[in-house]
Formats: sequence, structure tokens, C-alpha cells
Amino acid sequence: MGYNFLVLVDAYTRWLEVHIMKNINSEKTIEKYREIFTTFGLPQVLVSNNGRTFIAKEFQYFLKQNGIFHKCTAPYNPATNGLAERFVQTLKQGLRKLSVTDKNVTRNLQKLLFHYRLLPHQERGKSSAELMFGRNLNSRLNLIFPRTEQRNESENVNLTKIKQFEVGERVAVREYLDKNIKWRFGTIIEKLGRLHYRVQLLNKKI
Repeated sequence: MGYNFLVLVDAYTRWLEVHIMKNINSEKTIEKYREIFTTFGLPQVLVSNNGRTFIAKEFQYFLKQNGIFHKCTAPYNPATNGLAERFVQTLKQGLRKLSVTDKNVTRNLQKLLFHYRLLPHQERGKSSAELMFGRNLNSRLNLIFPRTEQRNESENVNLTKIKQFEVGERVAVREYLDKNIKWRFGTIIEKLGRLHYRVQLLNKKI
């Protein structure tokens, strides 16, 4: 496809990081690893192939400094790093399909990663986002179908903050028609809903 991709997969959560790289030398790779580790912390073990970048002295020194054990796969046999290789194949297939309607590789990669991170894994029963952060990522579906706990919490917060009144209570009502008067006073004669009331004002208007 003409692009270099740095692919990292967390073995437990299956969280996937993919970055487009102009150069895959050890210096640029270390810079990208620092960026990723700043967000997610240092791994205990890093499994990679035997590419020049990963066996370079600079890269080995970087791992040693950070207490990361480096395990290389068998030479000429990428299948021994099965987890990463499966994601590489999935990535290639997905980008090819998306490129039919959109040639922007960066945008297509973002779409793939977003949807992948939301999908539950068969062996884990949860998405990589849930396993990594303890919750799923918000998506457009949440705008249409809010999660039950979020909806209930929002309703409870609103109800506790807004005072509710009963029939017979005397209340102040905001006046919007007369610029010279800000409030009028009256008595609630009917409750129309949780937050809607019919009020009879002192001037007998309702």
C-alpha cells in the first residue's frame, strides 16, 4: 500500500495502536514508543519481529533503560507473533475496503481503530476499550440510545436539583409580558407534570 505502519497490540485487553510512520528507523520508533508509553505506561514485555529497528543498539538500550524485556519472534516466521500478525492482516483488509470510497488513509485508519475498539472480543466478552478503561467509548449510537446508567443518573441529578411543588402552595411566577414587573405571586391549583403547574395569580389570572 506504500505506507509504513507501527502496530502495537496489548496482549490482555487487545487494545490496538496503529501509527503511520514516514521513517521506521530506531530514532523515530523510539519517539513514537515514548508517546504511547506516556499514555498507557510501560509494558513488562515487548514482542517484536527481528527487523533492523528492533535489534538496533539504540532501541535495545531504550528498552533496557525502561526495564522492558524484549522477546523476538523466530526469524522468517512472522506467524510466531500471531496476535500482531492477525491484526496486521485485518488492518490491510479494512484499509483496502475503505479506500474504495475514501482515499484518505489517515481518516480510514481512524475509523477502523475506533470501531475495532468498540467491538466485544469473543474470548474476553468485552471490548478492548472496556478492558483498558473500565468503560466503553462514546459513539454516535450513544446519542440515539444513551446507556441506561447514564440516563438514570442524569434524571436523578436533575430531579434532586429542581424543587417540586404541591397543589395549594404559594409561589412566585416569572412575568415575561410586562417589562415593569419581574415576578407575580399566586397559588398552585393543579399539577400538570413533574415540573409543570397551573397557578392562579393574586389578580385571579391563571
